Amino acid sequence: EYAARLGVNANTAVKAYDQLAQEGVIFNKRGLGYFVAEDAQRYIKDTRRRAFMQTVIPEMVRQMKLLDISLEDMKEAFAKA
Repeated sequence: EYAARLGVNANTAVKAYDQLAQEGVIFNKRGLGYFVAEDAQRYIKDTRRRAFMQTVIPEMVRQMKLLDISLEDMKEAFAKA
């Protein structure tokens, strides 16, 4: 039902639910459906933080070097944001 609402293949939706369950973000209560785990928000935030630190920051540093943006320039921009 959810797959149809989103317009995706049912197998894709099942795989997504399985992955979220394996990662502890959701859990299944047989006969009732899926529910969000208590620590799901923390897990998702930690996962996104790791991804940010591993991908966004290195690319930002690369761009800063290419554009001769100093750490002081970045600190000023950060303070203004």
